[in-house]
Amino acid sequence: MASSAGIDLAIIDDWMKKYEKNEKLLVAQKGCTHFNTLSFLSNQQCNLNHVFNKKVSVEVKPVTNQKSSGRCWIYACLNVLRIAFCKQNSVEEFELSQTYIFFWDKVLTLLTLTYSPTLYSDYPSYTA
Repeated sequence: MASSAGIDLAIIDDWMKKYEKNEKLLVAQKGCTHFNTLSFLSNQQCNLNHVFNKKVSVEVKPVTNQKSSGRCWIYACLNVLRIAFCKQNSVEEFELSQTYIFFWDKVLTLLTLTYSPTLYSDYPSYTA
C-alpha cells in the first residue's frame, strides 16, 4: 500500500532554490503579477483592430427575446428560418412558436431516455 506521508519539505526547499536562481521565471512572475496578464502574454506584432460585426439584411418583426429560459438554440434556429421564410414570401412580420419546438424536444428527450435502456439490456452490467 502506498504511503500517505505527502511531499517531503526538503524537496520543496530544493524546488524553491532552483526557482529563485532562474532569472526567466522571476521575470515572468513579476510580469504576471504587476501587469495585465493578457496584455503581457499577447504578441504586440499581431495587434489586430478587426471587430466582427454582422447585420442581417432583412429585419423581421416582432423581435423575439428568450430572456433567461435556456432555449437559445431554439431561438437562434427559428430566427434563421424566420428570415428565410420572410424573404421568400415577402412578409415583414412573422413568428414561429418556440414553445411548440420546446415541447417536442422534451417529448423526444423523454422517449430517448425511456427507450435507451432497452437498447443496452443485452450488455453486461459493470456496477459493483
